[in-house]
Amino acid sequence: MMEIDKKKNMVYGQQKEAASKLSPEVEAKMNELSPKAFTIADKTIEAYGKPVEEYDDIDRATMAGLIFGELCALAYENDFASLGWFNGTITAIAYQKLHYSVQMSVRIANQLVFHSGAKENVNLHNLRHNGIDAYFLLDKPEEMSRKIKAFFAEVHEAFEKARRDGLIE
Repeated sequence: MMEIDKKKNMVYGQQKEAASKLSPEVEAKMNELSPKAFTIADKTIEAYGKPVEEYDDIDRATMAGLIFGELCALAYENDFASLGWFNGTITAIAYQKLHYSVQMSVRIANQLVFHSGAKENVNLHNLRHNGIDAYFLLDKPEEMSRKIKAFFAEVHEAFEKARRDGLIE
């Protein structure tokens, strides 16, 4: 079973094992970007304005997808594309920040990392791209908050409509 060191924001089992096989440059980049990823998660959660303890399943899944999109933008800006970093970091954020269980954090991370392509899952793909858009609002907290709140309202409305239409239970 995977363990998470909350003090170091690391996922053991994935990150630790992978780090032993990484070049010093990749390891240095992971160490540089991981704290930034957690700051991004904090800012995004703060922008929504709702305590994580009050999130429903839709809020938590949507937030995980948005943060994953932001991590994609962060990695792109830093010319860094390590699957191990994406997977380990979003797993740790899902566990530590969004209060998922370890097992669910791993499942969500795997879904986002390996199945959010446009052809695989258009909804996850769109969610990831909303996160990419949010990344570019991190230095504009009021605008980011307004847009994130509107986005969450749209997501909840779409789920309610789907329930009314009998498309989901």
